[in-house]
Amino acid sequence: MQSSPAVARCPHCGAAVAGVEDRFCCHGCETAWQIVHDAGLGDWYTKRQSDGVRPEQLQGTWEALQPAPIDGVCEITLAVDGLRCASCTWVVENLLQRTDGVREARVSYATGRTRVVWDPTRTDLRT
Repeated sequence: MQSSPAVARCPHCGAAVAGVEDRFCCHGCETAWQIVHDAGLGDWYTKRQSDGVRPEQLQGTWEALQPAPIDGVCEITLAVDGLRCASCTWVVENLLQRTDGVREARVSYATGRTRVVWDPTRTDLRT
C-alpha cells in the first residue's frame, strides 16, 4: 500500500500550499513571515500553539466613496478579496497606514471590510 504524498503547508499560517514550487499560500503570509524574521522574532513560529483560523471567501466590491464632513478628507469602505488569514489583514492595514496622506486605515478580519480615510491633496486612492 502506497501512502499519499505530504501536503505542503504555508510556514506562516499552516494552510495548504497550492503549487509544488510555492512555499507560501499567499503574498500576505510571505510578507508577514519576512517581517517577523527581519525583526528577529522567528522563534515565534516554534513556540506558537496552533495555526490561525481562516475566514470564508470574500467578494471584492467598491461600496461607498464619500467626502468626510471635516478637514476635507475622503473616506471609503471596501470589501477586500483574498484575506486568507490574520496576517493578510495585518499586512494590508499596516501598509495602508504607512501610505503618505492616509489618516486612518482599519481592516476587519471578521467581515473583510476595510475603511480608509485619506487626504486627497496628498495621495490618490488609485495609487
